Amino acid sequence: MERMTKPEIISNVHRMIHDSAEGHGMVGSLLQEPYKGDLFKLFTAAYWGGMTERHHDRDSLTGDYLVEEVGRLCPSAKLDGSKENNLLWKVMGWWNEWRYAYNHYDKR
Repeated sequence: MERMTKPEIISNVHRMIHDSAEGHGMVGSLLQEPYKGDLFKLFTAAYWGGMTERHHDRDSLTGDYLVEEVGRLCPSAKLDGSKENNLLWKVMGWWNEWRYAYNHYDKR
């Protein structure tokens, strides 16, 4: 797996949401393969890079932090009802679900 920095991961998530909302170069939806799998690869890079652990600082790459940072890069993602907003909240849900699953896998 390729090592990525937090800004690279955030930038890639932003690009994918923007491209999907605008229809740039994507066939189909961000909500299906291969794009959902590409998002999962970004998540796993963040997870195995130790970026998703909750710390007392606000820089952990959680779903909430992802919403803040992508929203900063794409102001339209903050507008309720916009395509970007709907996609961003969906990605945040997946991100948090994947994090929960990875954190609890060995506890089963």
